[in-house]
Amino acid sequence: MGHEFLELKSTSAAIEAYRTAVDIDPTDFRAWYGLGQTYEIHQLYDYASYYFANAALSRPQDSRMWSALGECYQNIKNRDASKCFEKAEKFKDTEGIALFKLAKLYVSMDEPEKASVC
Repeated sequence: MGHEFLELKSTSAAIEAYRTAVDIDPTDFRAWYGLGQTYEIHQLYDYASYYFANAALSRPQDSRMWSALGECYQNIKNRDASKCFEKAEKFKDTEGIALFKLAKLYVSMDEPEKASVC
């Protein structure tokens, strides 16, 4: 349900639906991920990172969870962003963007030698 509400741009209803899903099944990575996406849309990256972290814990070998968490961490200047992008790559980055984001992150951190390895 949360995804449908998000498509309709009804974020408050989406949040309520995702929270209900998490209450019913705390291991539902889709609900955690959906909450992360919803807060990310509103640029509330601290909240989004909390939900993406739970999604990653619920599905630790899914590169999408780690990429999403890495992006949030990057937005709030959390240095753990690099670890998230590395994990996404380790788990066969399905979107194929983790290494690019990691290199870009290293460049922004003025670490070109690390960026060149990506």
